[in-house]
Amino acid sequence: METNITNRYEKPSLNPWLIILLTASVPLLLFFFIFFKWYQDRTDFRRVRSQFVQRQNTVMAFDAMVVSTGFGDLLEKAGRDVQILSVVPATAENLSQFYKAQTGEFTKYDQDDNVVQAPLPFYNRLTYLDDKGTQLLQLFEGKLDSKHRSLSECKLADLCDKDLIEKAIKLTPGQIYYGQILRYYSPQGTPEDFNRAGLSVAYRGQHSINILTIDYRHLQDHLTSPAFPYDPKRNLLDAYDKGNYIYIVDANFNFITHPHYWKVIGIDKKTGTWVPPMKADSENGTHPINVAAYERGVLKGYFERLLKTSFMNKGVDIFRAPNLAGTSRILSVAPIFVSKGQYQGNEIYGHVIIGCNVEYFEEPKTMIVPYY
Repeated sequence: METNITNRYEKPSLNPWLIILLTASVPLLLFFFIFFKWYQDRTDFRRVRSQFVQRQNTVMAFDAMVVSTGFGDLLEKAGRDVQILSVVPATAENLSQFYKAQTGEFTKYDQDDNVVQAPLPFYNRLTYLDDKGTQLLQLFEGKLDSKHRSLSECKLADLCDKDLIEKAIKLTPGQIYYGQILRYYSPQGTPEDFNRAGLSVAYRGQHSINILTIDYRHLQDHLTSPAFPYDPKRNLLDAYDKGNYIYIVDANFNFITHPHYWKVIGIDKKTGTWVPPMKADSENGTHPINVAAYERGVLKGYFERLLKTSFMNKGVDIFRAPNLAGTSRILSVAPIFVSKGQYQGNEIYGHVIIGCNVEYFEEPKTMIVPYY
């Protein structure tokens, strides 16, 4: 009797529906794998982009703090120097030697817009007064003036800080007081006038008052400090038009240094009084800017942010805002601290504001596939 061994071991056939099901899932799995890789790369790119922007924020914040520290250091130096001057006998020779010894460098530009570091005395005036405010001796730009002048002869039109002297008379011996920046106002289209411009600091001695006046050009020189994106500032006006600039606001919200010098507070030569600040954009070029006095125009929201946030938290602030031309800028704000005079303690002299063109403040435009 024969047995069909061949049929007993016949290989079973696969269900055709099972084959179709397994085959159909391959493209789907491949799609999910590709999608996962795309999502992973996109997430990595977003993280890198976020970190890149945060890095730029950090750099801008650091730049603002560097400039604010440098500006504050100059005010601190004046406070120390006026104390030193108070113990030096008030003679013409001593004042002259002190004037020549206190010399630094400031940045200027030649006819080809090349950056030049030029020597310049820190103080354009050294003044010695009695405890009633009468001027007994003054050295102005190296020239001696020994004529006695009463306090009533101190005129704002001559950039004489009468308010500072009156406050200094009331100080306790050993105290310091800082005045405000005095300069002549220069409208747009006229050359900037540096004559006698400066910021004075007074020291009250036992029977005398000493005053040093920082040359305004040393204060203005901070506008040339390197800042992100580190394009060379061969021309401050050109750099400002490109959206990269530095300017400084004092505790009274006045612009005290700015690439557009017609926006800086100043005194009218004809009237001998302060030029009132601009209230609307139409007054740009003929009036200085005070952040709190500005009423309407493109800068309204920007200035409100400064007043309500940046100037209130006494720390670094970074945000985005338009300028007068309506162009958007990234801005970093840092406070200026001074440990002497009326600013000792937690008082703030003012703020440094750095602007950066948005075109320089973007995430990478190209994603490169990483190498593993």
